[in-house]
Amino acid sequence: MTSKRHVVFNFAMILIPWFSLRFIGKRHIKRFFFASFIIFLFEVINHLYGRKRKWWKFYDKPKSFLRDEFPFDIGPYMPISMWILKHSYGNFKKFVGLNVLANALFAFLFLPFLKKIKIARLHKLTYFQFFLYIHYKAYLLYGLQVLYEKFRLRKRGGEKTQLAEEG
Repeated sequence: MTSKRHVVFNFAMILIPWFSLRFIGKRHIKRFFFASFIIFLFEVINHLYGRKRKWWKFYDKPKSFLRDEFPFDIGPYMPISMWILKHSYGNFKKFVGLNVLANALFAFLFLPFLKKIKIARLHKLTYFQFFLYIHYKAYLLYGLQVLYEKFRLRKRGGEKTQLAEEG
């Protein structure tokens, strides 16, 4: 049976990051949503794979992807991706540094906390392996954003050219 602590934890983990996007600005949400959403989908697939390989375990029974792993995807993953892109896009070293910091905090501090409060624990991965598991997706996120920016600029340039020809 799902514990009350797990339900409260999931709601907080979903609501707080999404509420924080009120402070990022509509323009940045529009700009970084696409890459963050694609990485979110990729992360869901990764979580399904990790669940099948039993890389982690959740304490509550019965096991449920929607209750266990999915709140981590829908909650902090997309909003944090948008925040990191907002504060570092265009400066790859800063982007990598922020991602290393965020992923290290999650892997080395937050996961032991989850184990302590009996929500989840790693099973077949070390904390360092888990860090690598979440960190490699940062490079995909940046690459997707670069491609999105190129497409957006090309499209915007095409509109300007077309408007100049009509005028």
